[in-house]
Amino acid sequence: MIAKCRDVSQVIVLQELVDEAVETHKRILTTLKPHKGAYNAYVSFSQGYIGFHSGLKRYKLDELGL
Repeated sequence: MIAKCRDVSQVIVLQELVDEAVETHKRILTTLKPHKGAYNAYVSFSQGYIGFHSGLKRYKLDELGL
């Protein structure tokens, strides 16, 4: 839907979303770095969260052929 609204390819929209997510993740890590417990909890949570969701069929990531 976003790709059609902006008249760009789905791959471009996906790349932009990935870039935004990565930058947000980096900002969170920077913010939490002085707080070791919170930092470690976030790193642990985010690894599990991303791993879990990237394997779900509902996101159809396998259709990307990556």
